[in-house]
Amino acid sequence: MLGVVLARSGQVPQGEALVAFTAGQHVFLALVLLATERRLWLNTLLEGVPALVLLILVL
Repeated sequence: MLGVVLARSGQVPQGEALVAFTAGQHVFLALVLLATERRLWLNTLLEGVPALVLLILVL
C-alpha cells in the first residue's frame, strides 16, 4: 500500500521498488510454505499467484 502511495505522490522509483520487494517477499514465502507444508497448497496459491502477477507487472 505504501509503495502505491509513494508512486502516486511523484516518487515513482521508490514506490515501484517497495511494491517489487513486497511482491517478491510474498512469492518467496509462498514457495517456502509449499516446500514445508504441502497440505497448505491452497494458501500457497492464494498468497503466491497474485503477488507473482504483481511482481511481473512491476518489473
